[in-house]
Amino acid sequence: MRYLEGPFEPGTMVNYVRGTAVNIESEAGAELDTGMTSKQWTVARLAVDGPLVAQVTEPGTELDLESLFSFGLERLLDGLTLLLTSRRRLAQGRCSG
Repeated sequence: MRYLEGPFEPGTMVNYVRGTAVNIESEAGAELDTGMTSKQWTVARLAVDGPLVAQVTEPGTELDLESLFSFGLERLLDGLTLLLTSRRRLAQGRCSG
């Protein structure tokens, strides 16, 4: 865990998951309020959000909450891997030099 010292806090992952859980709950409420499923709402929002979505996803990507969670989690883990790798290299450099 010593590699996690610094700007990254272990709570980052927990907060990401918690944030998604909150969105799942609010999504269920929104579906009741609007009568639109998550997929229907996403299709309606593509006119506004489409250009950004197209820049960061593969064509044909499902844009439901589960897919968005997976995409974001992969990016978070990619960033964490880079952080840990660079810190490990710095620590090894200090120990060998």
